[in-house]
Amino acid sequence: MAELPISSEFKVELPIDLVVPDDLAMLYSDHMVVKNQDGMFVLYFFQHRQPVVLTPEEANAVEKIESKCVAQILLTPQQMGKILIAMQSNFQRFIKKMESEAEGNTEGTEVTKDE
Repeated sequence: MAELPISSEFKVELPIDLVVPDDLAMLYSDHMVVKNQDGMFVLYFFQHRQPVVLTPEEANAVEKIESKCVAQILLTPQQMGKILIAMQSNFQRFIKKMESEAEGNTEGTEVTKDE
């Protein structure tokens, strides 16, 4: 639920309808930077760009690997706290599921949960 403030004394609570557009690109990230700036958190997600190397000489000539920022997200401290709790909870469920599958028990396990 979200509050819709009409005035300082009157607010209406409305349900939130989460919509992920079909055409929203899903990008892979293999590096992340978190900055605290002006009382907010900024998450930067990067994707390493491996050069095409065909010979040992070409490999020796490579001086750096480019890592392109594919997304940046600005969060309030409250949002960051909620994300940390949700990620920890989801990761613990993921580990439990992996351990359960390794033991051959896949019944009743779920990786994601809407928080």
